[in-house]
Formats: sequence, structure tokens, C-alpha cells
Amino acid sequence: MPTKLVLAKGTASVDTLESGTEACLRLVSSPALATTTGGFFERVNEARAHSSAYDPTVRRQLWQLSLELSGCAEPRAPGRRRTAFAVEGSP
Repeated sequence: MPTKLVLAKGTASVDTLESGTEACLRLVSSPALATTTGGFFERVNEARAHSSAYDPTVRRQLWQLSLELSGCAEPRAPGRRRTAFAVEGSP
């Protein structure tokens, strides 16, 4: 899709805005996908992600980096009242 990020990088858009929007809307509104979670989609088709997405070491590194860059703390253990990510310095 020709998003601001794609256009800013100067790379060619693979999809039109309309087809990209259609694919995104399908993921959030299709009754056929109502119970689908954790899947990877290439446009409108379920697909397999890059092999590193299934590597536990790479996944943990990405998780740690995401926490560092976002300033979020690890989520609380199941059973606690608060389930959203806690931002450092917040109560």
C-alpha cells in the first residue's frame, strides 16, 4: 500500500490503497475469520511468516527489544486484576 512509511522510503508500493484496505478490512470484519487468531496473512491469503518468526530465541529478542523501545514493563502474570501493559513510572 502507498502508506506514508512506504512513500517516505522511496520504495514502490506493491498494492493499491484500495486493495490493501480491502485486505485489512477483511481481517477485522470477515465472519469466516472471526475465530482466527495468531495467523499471518499475505494480502487476503493465510500464509507462513518468515522462518525466524517461529524461532523462540528470535521471538524473545524481539519481545525484549519491543519492551525497551516502548518503555513498557513485562505484562503482569495471569490472575492479576490489571491485564494491560504497564508503562514504567505509572501506578
